[in-house]
Amino acid sequence: MTTARNFVRFLLAAYLWLHSLFLLDFQNVVIQRLATLLKLGSAETVVVVLLILFSVLVGKGFWSSVGNVAYIYFFPFILFFYLGYVFVHCCVAIARFITPTAVLPKQQTQITVVPETAPETQDQKDKIDAKAIWAALARPFTRFTFLWCLLVVLATNRAVLYIAVIVVAIHLMKSVAQAVVLILTASNLTSKLEDKIRTVADGWVAQLKAVTPDTQPTPELKNLWNTLTALQAGLRVLENEELVQRWGMLLCAVFLGVLHVYLAFVFSFIYCGVARLIHVAWPWGRSIVTSLFIPILIGDLPPYASMKLVGGLHAVLVLSAGASTLFKYFKDKMGTVRTFATVVNVRLSDEEIKQKYSILTSKIQEQTPVKNAK
Repeated sequence: MTTARNFVRFLLAAYLWLHSLFLLDFQNVVIQRLATLLKLGSAETVVVVLLILFSVLVGKGFWSSVGNVAYIYFFPFILFFYLGYVFVHCCVAIARFITPTAVLPKQQTQITVVPETAPETQDQKDKIDAKAIWAALARPFTRFTFLWCLLVVLATNRAVLYIAVIVVAIHLMKSVAQAVVLILTASNLTSKLEDKIRTVADGWVAQLKAVTPDTQPTPELKNLWNTLTALQAGLRVLENEELVQRWGMLLCAVFLGVLHVYLAFVFSFIYCGVARLIHVAWPWGRSIVTSLFIPILIGDLPPYASMKLVGGLHAVLVLSAGASTLFKYFKDKMGTVRTFATVVNVRLSDEEIKQKYSILTSKIQEQTPVKNAK
């Protein structure tokens, strides 16, 4: 699979650069022949080709995709590197062919014993290969939501339109499920974060307790002092209940707005696709406006059961994840953060810890003028 991905990436990069330099322009002929072969329109053929190319190039993760994009962008320099690499190897091969190899004295060969590892069984290899093949085949259907949305609008083949609408609906349900899981697991993440910060704070307290008037300000203690100075300023901000609530409401509004716009965007293509399937003139521009203002404009949908069903599901989803619920949720989480900040501040406000911090501060302030004088 890696070899195929590298080969497709090389061909795509070469074609894009040759096309940008006006040295190659045959995509119209290729698209027309593919459209005739697949019995599709030109626009949906382009989308299908992009789905296949992106599925091959996207790799296993985000950074693999970034590497592929960088490879295509810097392809001329990479091509020069390839040419230089081949040139050097050709020169070395010619030199070895012309110059006779010297007879080397015999040396005793050392035999290294490599510990044996349990070889993979054939069943395990078959399972791995089958899993990789299924992942590669399913990749065009599990990713690239925007391309599938375009296919809903551009498809002329009814079977392709059915598939595109179903895939977009699955992507939408997957996004909703991920948002729900994120909200439900946020409390666990908050508790884990609190435990982590509490452990780090205990380490800071232990370091401060070891400070004495004879302690020299080492780089580690200087970093500790800088960290505690910034932390105290941050804790004072977090103890301000009104400020924390304002930031919580702002973050909630941003999260809710992004989620609503994304759901409205994807739902608009489902409206458009369902309308096309039942032969109703319902352009995408009207769909996006109705989708953005669901459930207020749900009455503007065409009077068909399928359209009303999609609109009802959209309205229920918007109302169930209403602003009041999310605002209350974020307010509770911000209250938890503020309470935790208060607890940490009390821990650092212990009389012994404050004395140790004052000693460390005086030590660092005494050393700073000396360095400046030098």
